[in-house]
Amino acid sequence: MKKRKIFYNTTKEDNLFLEVVKPKAKNQEEQILAIFKQKKQALTASEVWDIFGQIYAPLTSMRRALTNLSSDNILKKTEFKKRGIFGRPEYYYKLMESNEKSK
Repeated sequence: MKKRKIFYNTTKEDNLFLEVVKPKAKNQEEQILAIFKQKKQALTASEVWDIFGQIYAPLTSMRRALTNLSSDNILKKTEFKKRGIFGRPEYYYKLMESNEKSK
């Protein structure tokens, strides 16, 4: 697996803050992956957010995690969309199948 950022420091936080939030971001990805494994179906970011628990992380964190898991060839962004909770289209993501990972 290639090394990539887990947390994107867009608010220019200090290193002490980053030491706290980076493990949380990694844990979110692991929990989101567990949701996909349990549900065994394609999900949008809003659906993952609803299952994950809206009080535990913002929707943008779900989107970041889905993007990271897709970049790692763990999830695949499908061509299918639906209207999200804010009225904008959202893509569905699904677990990457083993025959797709080699592509």
